[in-house]
Amino acid sequence: MLWERKRLLSFVSLLVGVALLWQLRGNALNTAAMSVFYQDYFARILPSEMQELTYLEERTRDRILAYERHIQLRHLQRGMVVNRSQDGEMRDQCDSLLFSSLRFVALKKLGFDADAATAWHAIRGSRAGGKWYRHPECAYKSTSRDMIIGLLAALTQRPEGYREILANLMIYLDENAGYVGDGPFYVSYLSPGLAEIVRHFAQIEGFSAASLPRVVRYGFSTMELDTYIASVGYESHLLAMVLWIEQELKRMERDDSSQREELRALPLPLERFTRAIWGVKIFQQRGSWLAQRLVNRDAKNMFFRWLRLTSADALSSRARLTLLRELDAMPQFPQDRLPDACDRRADYLWQRSSSEYTAQDTTRCSRRFSGVDYLWMASLLIADDYRGSLSERTAQSGRESPPLDSLTH
Repeated sequence: MLWERKRLLSFVSLLVGVALLWQLRGNALNTAAMSVFYQDYFARILPSEMQELTYLEERTRDRILAYERHIQLRHLQRGMVVNRSQDGEMRDQCDSLLFSSLRFVALKKLGFDADAATAWHAIRGSRAGGKWYRHPECAYKSTSRDMIIGLLAALTQRPEGYREILANLMIYLDENAGYVGDGPFYVSYLSPGLAEIVRHFAQIEGFSAASLPRVVRYGFSTMELDTYIASVGYESHLLAMVLWIEQELKRMERDDSSQREELRALPLPLERFTRAIWGVKIFQQRGSWLAQRLVNRDAKNMFFRWLRLTSADALSSRARLTLLRELDAMPQFPQDRLPDACDRRADYLWQRSSSEYTAQDTTRCSRRFSGVDYLWMASLLIADDYRGSLSERTAQSGRESPPLDSLTH
């Protein structure tokens, strides 16, 4: 009797395994087909649209410069980004390492090297050896994984001293059993997925596997599971940032042809089976699949849609024009000043649910936001690194620009 139950359980397990593999195959094929659709849909651009794109790029750059001037005048504390109350009091300094890092990346991508260097110098002042603080004036709160995600985003731009900083971070992880701060496990312990980012980065930089801390050496991306359980808002944004960092690491590998390091993730071992049975390479669709899931979670989040287009190699001139039109028209980003609580509820749009994009009470503008979310998104749309992802063709086309919600289908 027991033997028959074991046989039945084995048979059921086999059926479930085959069903899951079949589902993976379907997801991979659908994702690949949608990527081809995006490439074709955004491939052609009218001459008049090209002129509009040039105009919007210049207009966006002007607003970036205006925002950056306002940030430098009013929204820096010890060189790092903070929000302000209506009377000028510092706010949200305990999120500063993340947003200061994103500001640095945006400035670096845009070619504002002097301002970027100054921003990076201030960021480096928020550490003691391998230990990082959220802000020099927020030593009382434990450093969290999201702050380290911001730091890693900045390190991908290879600023001054970045390799030593990466090495010191790993020494700190080794000495503190995988913790990035002194907070509880769910706040400060390096997750397997983030450990894999550190491992991948370190291997690209030539660190030997034996020199890596144990927690880093055995890192493994869990994004496929994380995107299932992440809530809309900051959790989804952090996953999006990890996906962006993965893209940057691939860019670093392309720039240095001698460095090739495989990202370890759940679909990789399964790909051997799907390739053998169906000839489908599911791992190649991983980034596109994850980005599409984020888009489906909150379609109004422009950063998620940008990730989907880049993962499909579809960030063409026409795609950038479509997104720039939307960004330029968003009332959450005023033309002549930084946003405040009368413009939207969220301090940083891309890490909040889109339900927080509109203001709740327009009679009390009690908070003034730094506007780093505009710098970040604008840099992704006009920086040289993100131009010409396709062999573009400027041709006469009878099609109008695609609807903005087409990425949700």
